[in-house]
Amino acid sequence: MLIVKVSLKLRFNSSYVLGAGVRIENFETGEECRTGEVGKILVKGDCVMKGYYDDPQQTAEVLVDGWYNTGDMGFLDEDGYLWHAGRFKRFAKVGGEMVSLVTADLPAIYLPREFIVIGDLPMMSSGKTGFRSVTKMVQEIMKKA
Repeated sequence: MLIVKVSLKLRFNSSYVLGAGVRIENFETGEECRTGEVGKILVKGDCVMKGYYDDPQQTAEVLVDGWYNTGDMGFLDEDGYLWHAGRFKRFAKVGGEMVSLVTADLPAIYLPREFIVIGDLPMMSSGKTGFRSVTKMVQEIMKKA
């Protein structure tokens, strides 16, 4: 059995995610967490759903004062980046079946052998990521390895 844990780093401020707010809340007290302290991730903004269709009970469980409880755990670092640290729920319904979010028996073909971090992605004049340039950068890095 293989357990894979990946940290997602996303910066939350007005220049990255417009109209969205993020709050890391202590599991027990409901108070806002300090920098680096893991808590539950709450999001708020125009891009966040307003509720579940025809299900006020489930809406009340996840939305409080406009803050949506994502069901995820994470923390904000000193640079304002959001780090994903895991999920609260151990199971999720996918295609009508309950699937474990904790462990997965995956063939080795699904798992990357190596991770490469590129700090600044090359952009095209249209403002989109230049994936051909990224591919070339990764190929060069892999040749050196």
